[in-house]
Amino acid sequence: MKFFNIMAGAVALIVGATSLSASTVYQAKTAYRDDYGRYGDGHSLTLNGQKYQFEEDGKFVDHGETATLTGTLKNGAGDGFTVSMLFNLFVEPNIPSPKLELKSEAYAPEGPVDPATWKFWDVVEGGVSQLIGLAGSANEGLDFNILSKPLDESYAFQSGIGANGKNINFGLSGWLFLEGASPAAMQVNDCGAQAGQTCDFNIDLVKTPLPASALLLIGGIAGLGAMRKRKAAA
Repeated sequence: MKFFNIMAGAVALIVGATSLSASTVYQAKTAYRDDYGRYGDGHSLTLNGQKYQFEEDGKFVDHGETATLTGTLKNGAGDGFTVSMLFNLFVEPNIPSPKLELKSEAYAPEGPVDPATWKFWDVVEGGVSQLIGLAGSANEGLDFNILSKPLDESYAFQSGIGANGKNINFGLSGWLFLEGASPAAMQVNDCGAQAGQTCDFNIDLVKTPLPASALLLIGGIAGLGAMRKRKAAA
């Protein structure tokens, strides 16, 4: 089994290397509301009213058929999480419905936002996509697995112009449930599937270069996540 895991990792890294030219790297930043926005803002991630902002290391990498969201999220007190999310691209005929959270005049044909151009992303679950409490902060030990919300994925994470739900910039948004992955997190979970609170990402995505070595590593991780999901489905 150990040998298989090593081989799987090697294959995933090769897949990542061959897809470098097709990858697009974005810095992930908080999406603030513009004249088209309808709802509150001031967060990259909100967990039932608790607001967190991405640090400079926030990255979304679109590999075409897979994507990753990684980085450090902190609140005003310096408490927070590291996030590591893996996605597979939804393809026809299984495209979820777009979440249209802007004012109606934002959308085509009258407005600048056309949801037909958006991409929709399937969260790789099973302990692959996680929020891990920052060591030394009040969130230390609050480790969560991230699940899709709703569980039937009639809506999903979405990326594109106006897809962040706050403005007409290029961005990403998605609702989420959390599943406790540590004893403390099992007891303190405002975003459980039975709780129903508002927990989501709302992010501006700013295209940025990334060193090839870092892109290769992210590509390898994305490949492993996709392999794990396919294996679970089988």
